[in-house]
Amino acid sequence: MLVGAVGAAAVVLAYRTLSRQLDARLAAGLTAPAATVFGAPLEVLPGLGLDRTGLADRLDELGYARRDQARQAGEYALGPHALTLIPGEGPQEGRLALVRFATAEDGGHVAAIEVPPGRRAERLALDAPHLSTLHGRDRRRRRTVPLADMPDDVVRAVLAAEDHRFFGHPGIDAIRIAGAAVTNLTGNRSYLVGASTLTQQLIKNTLLTPEQTLWRKLREQALALLLERRLTKARILELYLNEVYLGHRGSFAIHGVAQGARALFGKDLGNLTLGEAATMAGLIRAPQTHAPHRHPERARERRNGVLQAMVDLGLVTPDRAMVAAREPLGGVADPADREAPYLVDFVRSRIGDRLDEWRDRGGALRIETTVDLHLQRLAETAVREGLDRIGGRRGARPGTRPQAALVAVDPRNGAIRAMVGGRSYQESQFNRVERARRQPGSVVKPFVYLAALERAARE
Repeated sequence: MLVGAVGAAAVVLAYRTLSRQLDARLAAGLTAPAATVFGAPLEVLPGLGLDRTGLADRLDELGYARRDQARQAGEYALGPHALTLIPGEGPQEGRLALVRFATAEDGGHVAAIEVPPGRRAERLALDAPHLSTLHGRDRRRRRTVPLADMPDDVVRAVLAAEDHRFFGHPGIDAIRIAGAAVTNLTGNRSYLVGASTLTQQLIKNTLLTPEQTLWRKLREQALALLLERRLTKARILELYLNEVYLGHRGSFAIHGVAQGARALFGKDLGNLTLGEAATMAGLIRAPQTHAPHRHPERARERRNGVLQAMVDLGLVTPDRAMVAAREPLGGVADPADREAPYLVDFVRSRIGDRLDEWRDRGGALRIETTVDLHLQRLAETAVREGLDRIGGRRGARPGTRPQAALVAVDPRNGAIRAMVGGRSYQESQFNRVERARRQPGSVVKPFVYLAALERAARE
């Protein structure tokens, strides 16, 4: 009896301790507050040298979803000679706007901007592009999206791949635990089968360390049960889908399905096909070994397995799954250089340890920069193509390739509009704009001449 009483007291004490820890974390935010880095807002003006396809590409970079008809903020639709959109930010936020374009013969530029009913606008200020999210010393990219805005195919694919009984269990899945135990004891697989629910995975990714011990697993299960008593299933699912780890691109960790859609397929989350949704869901279990651009055969096999699970669970019709299984695997090359990574590093170095101090005071931070993402793309292309031409003419020593750096500054106010620290951020994160030390050579002469001329003018 004494042993039983001691055991019960230990359970009560552990319950209260874990409850206090969880409540404290929920009060501060289950996912760590972050600092989000943005570029300069996109402005559309009459005469701007963009055709309808070019503007659509810029909107895709901002996370706008392409639709047959724009109905809500963050959507756009393409017509023969115009583009209709509903801005998500700026003075015209939530209002329908129509951008008309000149014909290709006239240069394919923006001809006019109309805000119905029939009113012309001098400019259209849109969203600021999301460059990166800083979590202390961690290098992460994440975009947060409400559950209501996530496509059904994405949600269903994740549930089928990771936890199809999510809405029926209390945080741990006893049936799955028993099945995993039997498989691990009697099966001939070279790896152990897991039984973690989405709630447990969320707890592990946000509250616990990744150590593989029995005590950590018991804490994970206990915290999962407690979390389900404090948050709704919908809220837990939303947190999980915005936090789930989907591998690395360059030196950045990709978190959340919205960022995953951008990193894996170069698309807004709302534009994913069923096959792409299944591919992304299949990554969760082993992101690095099922990345479609690195291991296409594994990714295809895993995608088709997720599609079959969706059919078996009645989440998708066999016909849709068959069409999705025949889709090209898709996936884009590693886009580590696509969101001004050298500039983000430059910002991080300027903030230093103050980031943690500011976050402790008031939670999330919004860091606005002056970089023009379109000019940034042009700068990256110019550096890469210029170096390729130099390397082709001169040849390169074995194991070396020429490098260069570029910084574009607005002469009117000193604003940095683009920064490229080297040929490829994927190859080298050394920022030659900020950290390289070289003799300026003849580049310094115009400044010397200017100083001399200014002095002569004063005298």
